[in-house]
Amino acid sequence: MITWIDRIKADMDFERHQEAIKAVEAAIREMPQEHRIIEARIMVYRRAGKFTEAERFLIQRIEEEPDDAWAHFQLAETVARFDRERGNKHYLRAVKLKPDDEIYWMNYANSLYRSRYGNKADHIQAGYEAVMKALTLGPLPSRFVRMAHNILVRMGRFDIVKTLGSFRDLGRTWTSESLHDAFHYHLARIETDEDRYDILEQHRIWGRIELAKTKLNPLPKPALVKGRDKIRLGIMSSDLRHHPVSYFTMPLFDFINRNRFEVYCYSWCRHDPDPI
Repeated sequence: MITWIDRIKADMDFERHQEAIKAVEAAIREMPQEHRIIEARIMVYRRAGKFTEAERFLIQRIEEEPDDAWAHFQLAETVARFDRERGNKHYLRAVKLKPDDEIYWMNYANSLYRSRYGNKADHIQAGYEAVMKALTLGPLPSRFVRMAHNILVRMGRFDIVKTLGSFRDLGRTWTSESLHDAFHYHLARIETDEDRYDILEQHRIWGRIELAKTKLNPLPKPALVKGRDKIRLGIMSSDLRHHPVSYFTMPLFDFINRNRFEVYCYSWCRHDPDPI
């Protein structure tokens, strides 16, 4: 089983989604009842963008076993990015069925923190309470420390933040695991010039890691279009909407030299369009 898991993980790490799907389906045929293989199948489906297939499998599983905490948790992981309210209902069901699982609590906390329906303040408060519950259950893996850190910073609980680890140690750990989004709230802990220099180095380390990945997965280079006078410039963000990032970047759009550049914008925001 370990060999199958390692092979599937390697394919996912290098974005070889079709190979990962073939490998996990072959593993399922050999070990149809092995829980880790079933879990790998769901993760592969999600990474490959096959959310409908993952959702269908998990709904069937819940119909067969309504009190399966794992199935509720995985269904929440699958649908929350598209339907946060529905996802939170399944997270809540999962933590009620398995209240001693800190990973379930932390994912529930993170989802509440990201919720935009209803009253946002209530969701943040509920996420904070879920974090506090998770911290009573034992040490958290680094990616969940990041989630706890973000929510605790948002709540102003720097007294608890300090117990999670030093500025340097947490930053280097998250950097080594390419958890770059942790830097946003890490800025709130900068106190000294040493911290300022260190967060720059953390970004450099992350950049070197990502550069190494690009060399393992080179993109095909299309042939140059003869006679093209302008440089094509692509701008990609999830925040090209009513968001501070948009307001900070507006001068770029206003003052860029359109005689030299063709500008293309790519947004992966899943919210409904707004005036911005």
